[in-house]
Amino acid sequence: MLFEKKISKKTLYQGKVISFCIDRVKLPNNKIVSREYMDHPGAVAVVAIDKDEKLVFVKQYRHPVGEVTFEIPAGKLVSKKDKHLKRAKAELLEETGYSAKKFKHLLDFWPTPAFSNEKLRIYIAW
Repeated sequence: MLFEKKISKKTLYQGKVISFCIDRVKLPNNKIVSREYMDHPGAVAVVAIDKDEKLVFVKQYRHPVGEVTFEIPAGKLVSKKDKHLKRAKAELLEETGYSAKKFKHLLDFWPTPAFSNEKLRIYIAW
């Protein structure tokens, strides 16, 4: 069985939005190991299609990679209680100036599950 039982959790750093943690876990073979990860409230992204049926992207400088990136509009949840669709609508408007008449939930996934528990919910919007 591929399951690890959490024994303890320690927060190493608590930021405004994210924190960094280390958990002690018991493996299926009973070995105790540490797991370091970023604790994240989650995020939303929007695949927006404009009236000309073109995808909408935003251009942003991203410090961790030191480059300007082209991305679909996205943003982190304010807290784990934040409403996904409300945040998606706000991010689309803030980042692009667009609003959409129709939103549909596309998928949820973990973009970097090896070191973060961030779950990303993606919507498509017209």
